[in-house]
Amino acid sequence: MSAAISLHVGLDSYGAGDYVIRPTAVRSAEADARALAALVDAEGFSPTVLTGPRATRAEVLRALREAIALPAGSQLVISVSGHGVQIPDTPPAPAHPRPASARNRKVGDEPDGFDEAWCLYDGFLVDDELAEVLAGFAAGVRIFVVSDTCHSGTMLPRAPATPPIAASILHLAACDDAGCAFDRGDHGVFTGALLDVWAAGFAGSHPALRDAVRARTVPLQRPVLTACGPIDVEFLAARPFTPPRPRLR
Repeated sequence: MSAAISLHVGLDSYGAGDYVIRPTAVRSAEADARALAALVDAEGFSPTVLTGPRATRAEVLRALREAIALPAGSQLVISVSGHGVQIPDTPPAPAHPRPASARNRKVGDEPDGFDEAWCLYDGFLVDDELAEVLAGFAAGVRIFVVSDTCHSGTMLPRAPATPPIAASILHLAACDDAGCAFDRGDHGVFTGALLDVWAAGFAGSHPALRDAVRARTVPLQRPVLTACGPIDVEFLAARPFTPPRPRLR
């Protein structure tokens, strides 16, 4: 039986955890998570929200690994709002040891020389580790990831991943890897624009959503849409945040 579930992560402040320098507080990332959860709930998803001290590495990874049980035909939405960083795609130097969560799983696979990472309450979630989790999802599962973080353009792999990813994944990021995400007070600039577009009655495809949000955020931010895993043309052309329909026998 197919399912439609979602996970929404938002952090306005951070614990010491794995951080050498604790990330600064932001104003509205938790509001982003709650608003996107309400949006998908209204569309028929079953959302889970992790904010503040609940948005730890352990809890986020637990929620993602539980979702791996989704069967083909299911859909998962993941949103993350807060800080994002870049980490050199090099082995940690003995003279400058890295926290455990900031260590690369693979070295030399980033054309620009940097891995990207989401900042969670007590440490980083590096793109290498995220790719390993996503590789556990079954073929036929559709995943839509929304990142309102700095340097978020390639939090998901752009080339064939190792291990391979069987699910069809789309990623709408607030900016490219060199860009930053900004706050407008009530929401992040990117998430606020997405919510405004949706409230105006948006009914287009995933690329059309990117274009509509980008029209409201340039030149400050240029959202990007990427795909990984098998390309699912129907998913790409479908209305975002729309659960799968039950199939007739």
